[in-house]
Amino acid sequence: MKTSLIQLLTLLIIVSWLASSAHALPPWKPKFKEMFVDDGPKSLQDAFDNKVIGSCKVCHVNGEEKTVRNPFGQALDKLIEGNAGERLKTAAKDGDDAKATMQAKIDKEFLAALDKVLNLPSESGGGTYGERIKAGKLPFVPIAENEFARATIDLGVVVSDIEKAATFYTESIGFKEVAGFKVGADFATDSGLTDNQPLSIRVFVLGEGESATKLKLMQLPGVKSATSKSESIHAQLGFSYITVFVNDTNAAMARLKKTGVTPLAKGPVPLPKGFPEGIFLTVVKDPDGNFVELVGPKK
Repeated sequence: MKTSLIQLLTLLIIVSWLASSAHALPPWKPKFKEMFVDDGPKSLQDAFDNKVIGSCKVCHVNGEEKTVRNPFGQALDKLIEGNAGERLKTAAKDGDDAKATMQAKIDKEFLAALDKVLNLPSESGGGTYGERIKAGKLPFVPIAENEFARATIDLGVVVSDIEKAATFYTESIGFKEVAGFKVGADFATDSGLTDNQPLSIRVFVLGEGESATKLKLMQLPGVKSATSKSESIHAQLGFSYITVFVNDTNAAMARLKKTGVTPLAKGPVPLPKGFPEGIFLTVVKDPDGNFVELVGPKK
C-alpha cells in the first residue's frame, strides 16, 4: 500500500509539473479521486466537486500560476534538483535513451523526496502529510479563516477572598500566576462590567503563550456579593464548573491532599462506559463553592 501510494503521488506530481509537455489525460486522476475523495469525509468530497482540490491542486495553489506551490509542494520542491520539465527537454536533445535515463533519475528523486516529505508535519495540522493521507485527507488543505483570534476563552471569577482563591488555584489545582492588570471605574461602568466599581484583576494560566487558558480572579472590597451555595451543579442556572485536564490523577490527588482539599462524593471516579477507558473524574470546590473538575488518567 505504501509503495503504491508513493508511486501514485509521484506520478501525480510529475504530471503536474510537466503539464506543459503532457500529451494525454493524466491516468492517475480517477484513481486519486477513488482513494482520497470517494471514501473520504464529506468536506473532502465537496472540495473535489467544487474544484478546490483535485489534479495538480495537491501541490499547487488554486487559481495561481504553476510556479506557486502550497507548503506540501514547496517541501517537495526543495528536495528536487532543478526543474523536471527543463531537465527532460535538455536530455531529449541527446535522444530517447537519454530522456528515459533522465526520467528514471527524476522518478528516483521524487520517491526519495516523498519519503522524507510524508514524514513532515503538515502546516494545516492533522499530523504529518503522510498521516493526513492515511486518514483519507489531502496532504495539505488551506486553513479556513476563523472569526475568532484564539481557540481558548478566558474566565473571570469574582471571589470573596482573593488570597484564599489564589492559593487554591495555584497550590491545589496547579495554575501559575502571571502579571495582572487594573480596570478603572469609569471604563468598567461604561463597558457594563460593574456599577461604578474599579477592578484589580489577578491572572492565572495553564500552559504557556497567548493561547494558554487564563483564569481572572478579582475581589471588590466593600461590595457584598452573593455566594454560591450549590450542593450540585444543577442547583442554579449559569456557568456551573470549569474542567482542567491533567496528565496524572494520582499526582493531582497528592497536590489536593497536601493543601487539605477533599474531592466531592466518591471522586476520583472512572468515566462510565462509552467514554475513554482509564480516565478519571475528580470534582472539588474552590473557597467560594465553585465547582472544579479534574480529568485525566492514573499513572
